[in-house]
Amino acid sequence: MPRWLKFLVKLQNPMMLWLLRSPLHGLVSGRYLILSVTGRRSGKVYHVPVRYTQQGNTLYIITSAEYIWWRNLQDGAPVEVQLSGKRYQGYAEAFREKALVAEAVQQAYPQLSAERAMQFAANKVSLRVTLPST
Repeated sequence: MPRWLKFLVKLQNPMMLWLLRSPLHGLVSGRYLILSVTGRRSGKVYHVPVRYTQQGNTLYIITSAEYIWWRNLQDGAPVEVQLSGKRYQGYAEAFREKALVAEAVQQAYPQLSAERAMQFAANKVSLRVTLPST
């Protein structure tokens, strides 16, 4: 990821966290949520604003493999999700296999061809978050 883009993300994340926690969350909560992940060794909780798509009680998230917070989910782990102003407990799993990531990309961006989805999947990670049935 280019250095300038990393800088923009560092600026954007605190603003998105504030917005998603505020009464104005409806402006972005149809596409973004806050994913809270606990570090396996440190126990530190990371709050990450991420773009998502939803199918039933399953959320799909695609992130760059360059970030490190998602590594806490490699073997699956409990997470908290703040979605549309409400908090939910869920279980998240991370996938790096390009075919699985491309499948999630096509769910998130149905306008992309299978070929473009495979290209986009390079250096990405797919997260699947399962929420309790309501």
